[in-house]
Formats: sequence, structure tokens, C-alpha cells
Amino acid sequence: ELVILDLARGDYFGVNEVGARLWEGLIAGKTPREIAAEIQKDYAVTTEALLADLVKLTDEFIARSLVRVASP
Repeated sequence: ELVILDLARGDYFGVNEVGARLWEGLIAGKTPREIAAEIQKDYAVTTEALLADLVKLTDEFIARSLVRVASP
């Protein structure tokens, strides 16, 4: 698990192991699709289902201003 602390707002956001792997992948510059491909082999879930969950969580990170979309 991982707890992300937003010092500017005084908020925290907790995620499970998959969320932590997503966070680490995003910080490393990977896309949710790349991260899903890496994580999928460890879980009994389709890549499409996992990707949908990762995109949803990424959108939540963006909405909370925890990550920003980089310009190409």
C-alpha cells in the first residue's frame, strides 16, 4: 500500500498495491497501458479490465492534482 500526501492541501490519498504500482509507473514516465501490461501477469484479470481500472485511478490522481499530464 501507499499513502500519497498533498502537503499544499493537507490531504492524503491511500492506494492498494496495484495503485502503488500505478503511481510508481506514472512517476517513472510510463503510460497506464504500459503499467497494465506489466501488472497483468501477476493477477487473474484481463489487460482491458486492468487498464480500465488504472485509467480511472489515473483520472482521480489528475482530478486531485496529484499528477499532471505531460505535453508530448
